[in-house]
Amino acid sequence: MLCINLNFYIILLILLSQQIQELACKWEEPYFLSANTEGVTFVSNNTSLGIQMLNVREELPIPYKLVEINYKESVGTPTLGAFDIGDNSLLGAQLISEEQRWFIIIGKRQDYENVQQQIYFFQIYIKDSKEIGEQSIFITLKNIFDNQPLISYKPSPCRAEELQANYQTNCTFTVYDPDGMVNNKIRLKINNNQEKSLFEFVPYGNIGPYSKQYQMKILKALHYEEKAFYNLEVNAFDAHNNSGNIYAILEVIDVPNLPPVWMRPLTTATFNEKEEKFFNLHAIDGDTGINKSICYKLEFENDYSQFISINHFTGQLHVLPIDRDILNQEIFHFYTCAYKCDNSSWLIKDETILIVQDINDHKPEIALSPKLVKIPESKYLTVPLNEFSVQDLDLGSNASYTIYLSQANVATDYAKAFSLTPDNGYQRTNFSLNVVNTELLDYENEQWREFVLRIIAQEIGNLSHTTFVELKIELINWNDERPVFELELYEVSVEETITKGENLMRLQAFDRDIGDQIRYFLLGNNTAVAIDPFTGLISVSNTQAFDYERQSLLYFQVLARDSLITEFNETLHYSYAQLLIHIVDVNDETPIIKMPRFMANITENFPSSTLVAEVEAFDPDSTANLKFQINWSSSYATKRGQEVHQNLFKGFVIIQNETSCTNDVKVWITATTRNIEAFDIDGPDNNDIIFELRPLTSLPATDLIIIENTTGILKVNGKIECDLPKIYALEYEVTVSDSKYKTKGKFLISIIDVNNRKPIVDKFPQQVFIYENASSGFLLGEIKAHDDDRDSPHNLLTYTIGDYTPNIYNIFEIDTQTGKIRLKLRNGFILDRDSGVTFYYIPIDIRDNSFHQNTGYEVINHATTFLNVTLLDVNDNAPQMPDKLQFLPEFSEANPKNTIYKADFIAIDRDEPNTLNSRITYKLLEIRPDGNNSYEPLKPYDDLFTITTVHDRVGKLLVNRSLKGFYGFWIILIQASDHGIPEQKNISSYEVYVRPFNFHMPVIRYPVAGKTLRICQSLQEAYRPLYLADCQRRLNLFEAYDPDGNKYGDVTFDLDSDVGDDKHFQMIKLSRNTSALHVKKILPAGSYSVSLYH
Repeated sequence: MLCINLNFYIILLILLSQQIQELACKWEEPYFLSANTEGVTFVSNNTSLGIQMLNVREELPIPYKLVEINYKESVGTPTLGAFDIGDNSLLGAQLISEEQRWFIIIGKRQDYENVQQQIYFFQIYIKDSKEIGEQSIFITLKNIFDNQPLISYKPSPCRAEELQANYQTNCTFTVYDPDGMVNNKIRLKINNNQEKSLFEFVPYGNIGPYSKQYQMKILKALHYEEKAFYNLEVNAFDAHNNSGNIYAILEVIDVPNLPPVWMRPLTTATFNEKEEKFFNLHAIDGDTGINKSICYKLEFENDYSQFISINHFTGQLHVLPIDRDILNQEIFHFYTCAYKCDNSSWLIKDETILIVQDINDHKPEIALSPKLVKIPESKYLTVPLNEFSVQDLDLGSNASYTIYLSQANVATDYAKAFSLTPDNGYQRTNFSLNVVNTELLDYENEQWREFVLRIIAQEIGNLSHTTFVELKIELINWNDERPVFELELYEVSVEETITKGENLMRLQAFDRDIGDQIRYFLLGNNTAVAIDPFTGLISVSNTQAFDYERQSLLYFQVLARDSLITEFNETLHYSYAQLLIHIVDVNDETPIIKMPRFMANITENFPSSTLVAEVEAFDPDSTANLKFQINWSSSYATKRGQEVHQNLFKGFVIIQNETSCTNDVKVWITATTRNIEAFDIDGPDNNDIIFELRPLTSLPATDLIIIENTTGILKVNGKIECDLPKIYALEYEVTVSDSKYKTKGKFLISIIDVNNRKPIVDKFPQQVFIYENASSGFLLGEIKAHDDDRDSPHNLLTYTIGDYTPNIYNIFEIDTQTGKIRLKLRNGFILDRDSGVTFYYIPIDIRDNSFHQNTGYEVINHATTFLNVTLLDVNDNAPQMPDKLQFLPEFSEANPKNTIYKADFIAIDRDEPNTLNSRITYKLLEIRPDGNNSYEPLKPYDDLFTITTVHDRVGKLLVNRSLKGFYGFWIILIQASDHGIPEQKNISSYEVYVRPFNFHMPVIRYPVAGKTLRICQSLQEAYRPLYLADCQRRLNLFEAYDPDGNKYGDVTFDLDSDVGDDKHFQMIKLSRNTSALHVKKILPAGSYSVSLYH
């Protein structure tokens, strides 16, 4: 339209210029000069047509100089002519003179938007004395963008479905700019950095020279759940950044696309066992604009449905009383599920953990099987039990206990013979019962053949929690005793004429072993006597077994050997006694007379007592008591070959004894006269022989061998020990004397060693301590023992391990000759005290003369000892951190400083208890917010919590400062380190939940209490945003302020009315603290009274 008029105006100006050129004047070119006013420009300096065309910018400050009239004469006066286009009443043009210079002054404001002010065409006249000069001025007002654009949109509110991206809606924005659209660059912009990235405006078309339309385009998908309404401040900018704005409501239309959302979930709960619990869960439809009904169910990886269930419609979780100890489980992990009742595929599943805390309701129970055991007497061993364990089903200190032995209402303290290993336990621990005093376990002692041990387990934390079991032990008799003779030396006297089969005496040995039979043996080659092997009865085995004249004393060694061999395949035992048989002489021998080998001659008239001849007689019998006499009746004498009468020689000779011996007599026959007395110088009392014995070597006793001083018989007077000191032979000097003369001689008695001494265990370190990481070949110790027997092999010892169980066999070995015990790890066995075996009991058997074991020919003695090997702990285990599901600390935002979490933090160190290796210190390394926190927490937060260590074992997590404002989930990094060398440590992270607390009452920011809200009645739409009374502005959102976290800062507005007006309205929740007021239907004009509460 303007273009057409402008062309018209241009044509009209050309015709006028031709008319003006016909006039002549002295007004010289250029007719007009620039007044140097900004905003006034000359289109052309050529005024040959008589027209000066100017472009003038609107809205220049008035008054301003338009141009200067280039007229210097003083005779004429410039005059403002008529206006062909426009009206001076709108322009306000005037002519003024300043210092002989003429200016056209504009005095009215020029506004391009006023159509009548867009073009002016008028004349300027100068009339002097001669002629009139006339020039024309054509003013074109130039538009500037100085007006605020106006925006409107429809429909109101705009609506768009969620989840659509790059989608152009039908929401149309119309921009009206009074400055027009020519050369006007209109821009629409949303005044919110977050929201402007979601939307853009696409040109939709022009509707006239002053208006332009745009449609809103959604760039990124919107989500109803994040925001149901967008209150967009849309700004329109023109080419000179003049702006106008409008608040446009965009309603996001919810579509089914989300599962339910937990409003009150159950992530974790802690409660005592055996308590019935109820938890109310609540979820809403994730598509809150649709808001379908929600149902509930549980899903189990392990079936807990027998005591955990949920109401499918109300969401109430029901937990029946749980016996944590019977189940041996304190953490129950399952899933709580919420789903749309009409479509179970829309489901949300949340992990739920129930922590059932232990109550001290169990005693330590002893499991012992069998209750009756049989063990061999006098042996170091571990009592064979199929099961020996103690279990306390509780946790922590409630499950720690000691175990010990006690008397079972009897006087004898049977517990002294045993020890328990270990002596304390936790929860379930295996124990062993070991024999430590073999001397007490004597089957031959009737009180110990069978007895009862009482085993008691007592809880450390509650001494009243005590249980006991009784174990009956029966000892197995085995051959552990040696036979013992009543006497070391037996003596008997028998006449040499005793006949075969006659009994001499009974030797008896006793063996304390029950049921053991003793066998008797005579050692040596003498066959004169025999011994009954069963009764020990000694009898004569041969006729004429004894001959006093050949041997008056017999010495025998008697061996008693036991015979009991049980399943233990034990070595038989021997003992010895000496038997001395004295032979009693009987007069059973004929005397023998030894006559001289010459004929005795005497002269006649010999003096009285003249020796005629010596006659010697001998009788082996010791009791012969020989007497000599002359048998005169058989004697004769001759003279010259003729016998003479007895009267001539009878009594002529007499017999005189030399000595008083009874079995060997020498006599002298002397001639006598009746008048001369004769005697023998070696007569009675001069021929008695005395025997004396003197040892020639140093002996422990001087009377080991004695001699009968009259007979010269040698006897063993006592037990001869050749071992200590070592004696190989006895050397003696014997002296034979009468009252005047002595004769000396020497003899040796060789001593034969017998194996009569048991090995003796010397002192050596029986308690050995080694580190558990010792390697094969490590020398543990050396068994020290000796045997006092004099000769080998009686004093040659061999060493063996007595109880070669697999555990002992695969770990230890002993040098049978030296007794050195070393580690010998094989078949995969290792030393690891942390696995429960803290020491090893190694029984040792020591035997002498072992080359003849069980041959029946030689005695074998043995002794026992032991070596205890205790494993010293090596710090090779780092503390084992509790499972993350076992430690789920939870605090309240309102908890004060130093609040301690009720559950202890306990890391387990498998190293030796109560040592530096197992003493633990806890340290909190890091605190950081979990990703589940819905806010950026206040800083700093690295000191919210701390952990302290109690008794070098228990960690206590506590609040280190106020938790107000720090609600939500936190990750803490805990380090557990032991005190050993080298230090072992472990690090693990745990989740801490700080429950929000309702500190503040909400404060309503809008609307103001008591104020009346005036609503535009004509723009009402059901369930749509309302407009204020000016019908231009939207009703502000209802807003409340509550700084509390989580649900406690989530404000919900509700309406109430004493007169029932609340039924007409509905509050739509848009965010945590804003809601929109809607009407449920179009309301007639009037006043409505409602109360707002939250």
